[in-house]
Amino acid sequence: MQKVLIVKLGAIGDVVMTLPLLKALKEKEDVHVTWMCGEAPKQLLEKMGLVDRLLVVDEKKLLKGSFFQKCLFVWGVWKKLKCARFDLIIVAHADPRYRLLTFFNRGEKRFFRPQKGIYHAKEYLKLGGEEDSISYPQMFSNPKEHFIAIAPGGAKNVLADDMLRRWPMTHYRALIELLTQKGYKVVVTGAETDTWCLPYLEGLAFENLIGKKNLIELIEVYSKASCLITHDSGPFHLAKIAGCPCLGLFGPTNPLERTSNNFFIWGGENLPCRPCYDGKKFAPCQNNLCLKRISPQQVFEKILTII
Repeated sequence: MQKVLIVKLGAIGDVVMTLPLLKALKEKEDVHVTWMCGEAPKQLLEKMGLVDRLLVVDEKKLLKGSFFQKCLFVWGVWKKLKCARFDLIIVAHADPRYRLLTFFNRGEKRFFRPQKGIYHAKEYLKLGGEEDSISYPQMFSNPKEHFIAIAPGGAKNVLADDMLRRWPMTHYRALIELLTQKGYKVVVTGAETDTWCLPYLEGLAFENLIGKKNLIELIEVYSKASCLITHDSGPFHLAKIAGCPCLGLFGPTNPLERTSNNFFIWGGENLPCRPCYDGKKFAPCQNNLCLKRISPQQVFEKILTII
């Protein structure tokens, strides 16, 4: 039996992009997969049912804790793994700090080194020695209910609130107005931390599900939607395992690193600063012109080609 360890703690979108690797590994005979994850994707990985052993750790202590907390965290991980031997260890993080977590474990080790303009899911597949086409496991197969889902929040991780990834709320408001005027039902989704979006949408006709669904329930909602509209955030990736067409709105990040289809709009075509995200940080920017230049009318017309 081949024993594989995947180290991918978060964020949700990055974990989802690692799922084609997990699916490809589990389609083989006699492969045992241990996955080390953070608290956020735990529910998702448990629901998938493809992981043989799940090790849940608190990555906030590694990334944001004091030096003493970081040392305790790494020591705790070492104790959990107990110098176990694996045939293959995949550290699916570019940050070298994650490599410390398997320092004492024996086995072939492969580390994620992202390449510009290459879909990350494809890179993860290569780490597992897989060259097949990208295939996501599907969580639901619900019939469509003819509504448009919108996720205007998100774009947060353990280290930062990446506001530069978000399409402006004024644009989301104008898009909802366009959709409802044309007779489309709109469902606005998000986590409890996205309630800040609601004051921007006051007076509009939509179903509000922000903070009302857990992660798995949210994926089920997307599985019923005709289309999801969002920017570079967790929901954009959740749509892949929900079987939902998703129109992604991009600016400072490169969509070719986030998806393999053409369901996206990349704003700021003539801006020399695009993309400005280097994998860790964004360029200092106060205007966010790349995303502002994606008009609600442009998004509406793209939606019509999708649905």
